[in-house]
Amino acid sequence: MDEVTRIPTKERDSSLDTLKCILIFFVVFGHVLEEVGVTGFLGTVRAMVYCFHMPVFVFLSGYFSKDITKASAGVLKGCAIPFFVYNTIYCLIVRRYDFLTPQYLYWYLLSLCFWRMSVGAFSKVKYILPISIAIALYAGTIEEADRFLAIQRTLCFFPFFWAGVLLTPERLEKWKKLPAIFSFGTVAFCELIVVIMSVNGFMLTKSYEMIEPYDTTNIVGGIVCRSIVLSIGFLCIFGIISLSRCSCRVLSKYGKRTASILVYSGFVVNIVSKIVYRIVPNISMASEWLVMLISPIVAFIVIIICGNHWVYSIYENTNNNIYVLLCRPPKRESDKARLD
Repeated sequence: MDEVTRIPTKERDSSLDTLKCILIFFVVFGHVLEEVGVTGFLGTVRAMVYCFHMPVFVFLSGYFSKDITKASAGVLKGCAIPFFVYNTIYCLIVRRYDFLTPQYLYWYLLSLCFWRMSVGAFSKVKYILPISIAIALYAGTIEEADRFLAIQRTLCFFPFFWAGVLLTPERLEKWKKLPAIFSFGTVAFCELIVVIMSVNGFMLTKSYEMIEPYDTTNIVGGIVCRSIVLSIGFLCIFGIISLSRCSCRVLSKYGKRTASILVYSGFVVNIVSKIVYRIVPNISMASEWLVMLISPIVAFIVIIICGNHWVYSIYENTNNNIYVLLCRPPKRESDKARLD
């Protein structure tokens, strides 16, 4: 979700930045819904959003992290420092002092840190994608692998990240040449499956956290459930990426600032939700259609605020200053000569 590392291509694909802006909108929209209601119609809408927005986002993070082995500073400035700074601040605000259990959406920063470190460690592993899928399924059977250090989410989304790392720009262009009706149909089919599963109570909205759909004894059913979730995620990645053929200058601009939108939206959504609840105390009991009307508007406002040029500059400067404060500067040639 960042702009620290550049893919080794002639120029950055602006259509993917446009897609990132659309995805961050759905991320914020999903969190706004989460503040209002998570059951019934709203729960089904959340399930429809969650089945694609994070898989595709993680995939793009992998795609933009191909050359991360040559930029360790990018891991610190783009992932580690923002996580420890903003997750700590959020913990203090909401008075939850379990700092190593990522709060709200800040798990993504910690997971991205682990994923990017894996690029150098596993880049030569021949079957890394199927291995990562096996790890995602295996991790779900471990009860202790919960939210601590974002272990469950890191391992469950691990295959999507590596799928992005392994995708070549040439293959990406081939995807974009597929008939649009085929790509759209793939996404529509996935959404239909999600609705059916959600309505019937089989699929948890956050199946990447709990592998058991009903109880801790139904491990086989849980593995089947997560297998379906992973399959839907891969199909949505394929369909949505192949549909991202156009770019919009405004959306692309905000797509390059998704890091600050992600980090600061957690605070803004929290503040806005409290204001809304003060104005309309029983909004969760209000018309679901009214909630569906308000939530996208709130998400749009949050993105405009958090993706503003000045806000993004604050985010970048904060990370850079902390990095300079914590890390040793590289030795200059004159210093090396003096030592010799």
